[in-house]
Amino acid sequence: MKKRILSNIVFFLTVSIFVLFAFSKSENNNITDFEIIFKQNDYQYINTQEVYDKINFQNKQSTYSIKDINTRLLEDSIEMLIYVKNAEVYLSLDNKLTILIQQENPFIRTVIDNDICFLTRDSVKLNVVDGQSPNVLFFIDDISLKPWAETLYLADYLYGNRFLKSIINKVSYNHNSEYILHSGLFDLKINIGDVSKLSEKEDLIKLYFTTIVNDERLKNNKVKVLNVKYEDQLICTNEEVVSNK
Repeated sequence: MKKRILSNIVFFLTVSIFVLFAFSKSENNNITDFEIIFKQNDYQYINTQEVYDKINFQNKQSTYSIKDINTRLLEDSIEMLIYVKNAEVYLSLDNKLTILIQQENPFIRTVIDNDICFLTRDSVKLNVVDGQSPNVLFFIDDISLKPWAETLYLADYLYGNRFLKSIINKVSYNHNSEYILHSGLFDLKINIGDVSKLSEKEDLIKLYFTTIVNDERLKNNKVKVLNVKYEDQLICTNEEVVSNK
């Protein structure tokens, strides 16, 4: 029994000494490698050098001691970058520093001061990067004409509806400041008026696509505009909608 207890004591002492030695050794070691990972986003709005600059690292080859690293302060510093939603910093046992960055996601595309840009849900502007085109709704008129909360409400409804999301790619306003949904797929504009009773208006749009679109009387008179702003009324015309642009 005493022999077993002595054996256990020796084992734990050996492990403790090993851990203390490894920790002491790591304290004197420098970071062996950096890795910056952008997660959950197909498009990159910031580059790695911006991150290095923010945390005062000159570059990936810079030499820094582990004892100089405060992961919480690094996370706070990185999250100060305008396009960063969340940052997580990890230091592995082999002295590798890993930075996971979740960027702000583009919510809509629009035009501000004659420049095409993307906006997040918090209306943070994301500059367009050459060759990048996130698949988001394009509000082609001046969104300042409408309350931001209203824009969010309409966009959320369109994104959350499988049918409308599949056919609507743009939103504009007409001269009466009514919302116009654009279907590039069907070369069709849909006047919904305001954002009230969207479910009922959706039903009218579905009615058109499931029945009326095949009406023989419309074959020689192409429908360009649907008007669903009136309750329980679906108006089909071949007149173009006047936009603010």
